[in-house]
Amino acid sequence: MTVVGQRNNRAGVSESQNRGLLVRRGARPHYFNFHVEGLTTALTVVNDQTCVDFGTSTGFELKNSTFALNQTAGGTAPAGCGGTSTSILAQGGNSELTASPLLSPLSVLVPDFRPSSTAVVTGATPPAGFFDVSATYVGAVAPASATKNNAPWYSGWTRGWQNATTP
Repeated sequence: MTVVGQRNNRAGVSESQNRGLLVRRGARPHYFNFHVEGLTTALTVVNDQTCVDFGTSTGFELKNSTFALNQTAGGTAPAGCGGTSTSILAQGGNSELTASPLLSPLSVLVPDFRPSSTAVVTGATPPAGFFDVSATYVGAVAPASATKNNAPWYSGWTRGWQNATTP
């Protein structure tokens, strides 16, 4: 999954309107190979029940994911999850890369959600069945080749805007 926000265009947007991941009310999700970029808060975890069996296959897992150019990793989290969003991101092979973007999708004329070939982080192998087990990259789109000549899977059914102000 790839979640991309407005990056630096956050004036007047509250934290609750611009979160990457919100995990709450005892959810025990298994998030692998996520990419979250350009949001006010990368990760918010609430409720003690959410952190029961944290980091195990029966609890809340967050692995092999990248978080780039977010204003903050997040705030406090229940003690069972490590106490802060930063401590959650530090586990499971996740990367908090705040200095620069990994994607360049915000061009409204030619959106491109592929990570650059120099910013590739290896993801986990997805579960067999519904998912493509060869998709061991982070995010929803395979990384761009060095020459960007590999077409993304969404090519052909998405289009950019006509110009910088007209969809």
